[in-house]
Amino acid sequence: MTSSRSGNAADARPPPRPYGLGAAAKCKRYSLTGPKSPARKIMPAETDAIRQFQSHDAVACNRIVRACLELDPLMPPGLKEELLPAESPEIMCERANRFYVAVYLLGDTVAALGGIELNEIRLLFVAPEHQHQGIGGSLLKHLETCVPPDLFGDIFVYSAPGAVGFYRSHGYQPGGEQVFVFGSCSVPTIFMTKKLAQ
Repeated sequence: MTSSRSGNAADARPPPRPYGLGAAAKCKRYSLTGPKSPARKIMPAETDAIRQFQSHDAVACNRIVRACLELDPLMPPGLKEELLPAESPEIMCERANRFYVAVYLLGDTVAALGGIELNEIRLLFVAPEHQHQGIGGSLLKHLETCVPPDLFGDIFVYSAPGAVGFYRSHGYQPGGEQVFVFGSCSVPTIFMTKKLAQ
């Protein structure tokens, strides 16, 4: 399945839905006290936390998004030059006003961010220096708990090609290629879904 859409690649998604949900209200700050993955650096649980994005997080979140975009080896030629100027702390705040955005904190440092809009995962980025430590998986699990299973049977994401393995390891199944258009560039993504536990 291949189609195209216009817009900000980080915001690439289906057209807005005609209804709203307060799903984010069910998402609460919590300390990560569960078992750590073997690859993860062991840190005291009380220093790790996930909480809702706050405006003072915008600069750190923007830095993470930009670093991940700059280091993506699978990004098509010319796309970085189109995307990077469109990223700013102000855009981060606008996104957080449109849908729920959470940050993963290591102490006082924002190490990752992720968003959920209804049943769509949005903006899941982990700072390059904190990748492969279980942070992305913990944040993804948190975002999944924000989706009310009585309203949605599944959750979906438009994954960057380089993140397909990550989402597969968390139970997402590819459903086909989805190409979005940003400026003069095509943005390839893989549409992936996961059934929600009832």
